Formats: sequence, structure tokens, C-alpha cells
Amino acid sequence: MGPSVASLARYLDSCRQRRNQGDYERIDVVFDSEAAELLVEARAFRETVLDWLAREHPELVPGR
Repeated sequence: MGPSVASLARYLDSCRQRRNQGDYERIDVVFDSEAAELLVEARAFRETVLDWLAREHPELVPGR
């Protein structure tokens, strides 16, 4: 999808790293507000991906 999603990719990777830290090293690493923010970002990213797929590869997005 190119450079337009690079910042979001870094954000999601940071969230993944924090999740792994919480899973394997300690508890209470992620706050409820951070989880809520991640959910908003993930939903927005999903729409961005679906829009991109619809433009670039419509055969991969049935029902859109």
C-alpha cells in the first residue's frame, strides 16, 4: 500500500511489541484507553485496506 500507511504500520508494530511484552514479561503494560485507541485505529486501517483492495484488486473483495 506504500508510504501512505508507513506511520500506521509503525504504530501497529509498536502495539504488537507492547502486547508481546505484556504476554511474556509483565502485567498491566497496556491501559484500557490505549486498547480503545488501538481498536479505533485497527478499524480505520481495515477500511483503508478494503478501499485499497477494491480499487487495486476488486476480485479480492466480494460483496463490496
